[in-house]
Amino acid sequence: MAYDKDQQEFPLPTGSNKDDRKSAEFLPKYFRTPVNNKFLHSTLDQLVSQGRLEKINAYYGRKGTANYQAGDLYVSEVNKDRENYKLEPSIVQSDSLGNVNFYSDYIDYFSHYFIIFPNELSHKCIFRFFI
Repeated sequence: MAYDKDQQEFPLPTGSNKDDRKSAEFLPKYFRTPVNNKFLHSTLDQLVSQGRLEKINAYYGRKGTANYQAGDLYVSEVNKDRENYKLEPSIVQSDSLGNVNFYSDYIDYFSHYFIIFPNELSHKCIFRFFI
């Protein structure tokens, strides 16, 4: 790679909240070629850029608790099962490297049960043998 006149020098960071960060700013001037800039823009710029945050003023969790009040705002879910069982325990099986091999939560278990037994449309039917 050769030095080119379009390899600009970036100013030092001053603490200003700059919205878009470029990964090419972290490269030495020698490596700031158009080809490298194009590659970094398509790969690494998503990792170093500022995230888009949305401020919400609502609770996330169960409504059937002792401190629930009727006027409280809660984040809504896409369907009733996710609304009712969003904080239920799940099963995660991972290997020694930390890779997740298996994940299942109550909603997956419930869906699998109704594939096998489509005529039983109640959560109570699943646990009738234990009651």
